[in-house]
Amino acid sequence: MAALCLCACQSGRLDIGQSIIDPQAFSIQALDTISIRVSTVLSPDSFITSAQSAADSAFLVSRWADANTGTLTTRGYGNVDYTANALASTANLTLDSLVFELGYAYVYGDTTTAFNVEVHQLQTALSRDKIYYSTSSAPYDSKALFARTVTPGPGTPASRVYRQVRFPMNTTVAQSFFAALTSGSIIDDATMDEYWKGFAIVSPASGNTMAGFSTNNLTGLRLYYHSTDNNTDVVIRSSSIHFPLNKTHFTQFISDRSGTPLAALKTRSDAVSSSLTNRSTTLAPGMGLRTRIEFPYINQFELPAGYAGVNSAQLVLEPIRQTLRDNMTPPDLAIFEANTQNELLSIVPSGATGIVAQNNAAGYFYDVTQPELTDSYTFDITQYATNLIRGRVPNRPLIITNTSNDLRTLARRVTIGDQQRSTDRIRLRLYLTSAQ
Repeated sequence: MAALCLCACQSGRLDIGQSIIDPQAFSIQALDTISIRVSTVLSPDSFITSAQSAADSAFLVSRWADANTGTLTTRGYGNVDYTANALASTANLTLDSLVFELGYAYVYGDTTTAFNVEVHQLQTALSRDKIYYSTSSAPYDSKALFARTVTPGPGTPASRVYRQVRFPMNTTVAQSFFAALTSGSIIDDATMDEYWKGFAIVSPASGNTMAGFSTNNLTGLRLYYHSTDNNTDVVIRSSSIHFPLNKTHFTQFISDRSGTPLAALKTRSDAVSSSLTNRSTTLAPGMGLRTRIEFPYINQFELPAGYAGVNSAQLVLEPIRQTLRDNMTPPDLAIFEANTQNELLSIVPSGATGIVAQNNAAGYFYDVTQPELTDSYTFDITQYATNLIRGRVPNRPLIITNTSNDLRTLARRVTIGDQQRSTDRIRLRLYLTSAQ
């Protein structure tokens, strides 16, 4: 019975149609000659820098200069938070010292050269109920309370633990603050703001370095004191209290494009061709820069003789980098359709089925098996490119932008080569099904 059933299942000819379609007669051929026009455009919208997640609670202090894009300068501002303590109700306390601490969260750029850090006192405390943006600022005293030249040191942000930058305050200032705490004059955030007003952390450095300073337990004022026996003056216990800059803080981004090709970017509709910026375009969220891509002649594309159709379309972007330590790890990117004003309209559909996900994102990839740095971003735009070729959708500009607005991502940048470069270039790879 089993044998009879097996024979029944195998009945009929399995090779019907092979004389009509021979699977061995087809192959996939790659074509990357579609013309691509690349330019840099503005993203004029500011972004919130006072509501970072707990995992990235920091402010950024940096300077980064580039011949094509200009100079980006960032400054950090923060109020001192009150920490509950029993100083006012404890007798026989003696001040040891007061130290302003800056603890690194991450460092990028040339970390082996000198990096100047200055701490200034704010003239007015930040509002604890206000949202601060990248364009916000706060007045501070021109004379620095502290200034120091530091060298963060070699290594990558993920692998190195950087030491704190510590600024001891003079005895008079420290004793005054200690007296305000022990007398009960400072009892909450409001009275703390009246006393200190807050700090601005800036860098007059000339090199390219970006330092993110944690606003949690690593940065703020640390008061050292000890208690003594009332009769013998013997030290009973040494203690410290940390007053962080965590609840109210923000980072200001200042972009100066003067003297560069991108100085021509004035309005939302402006665009600067990659031919004017060393055959490249830079995506720098912190500087308000995005990349625009156009396929001006794609609707004129015709399949060569012997080709059956487009099997896949991959938009490949190759960053211009020398090593993995060049600047910082490039951010994940997303691709959108845009109008002539460079405003984002809709997500470019992903894949052969045209799935519209939350965003059509591409992560940074580098090939660890290659002796030289081989890296890229790849967007699968198969259905979208096919529809462009067939004239089914409008041929709008595409905008490449970042996928996240956390502070660390906003500081990152990626420079992409255009189609005319011999290496590190942009390509639209069409994989065509051909009949041999």
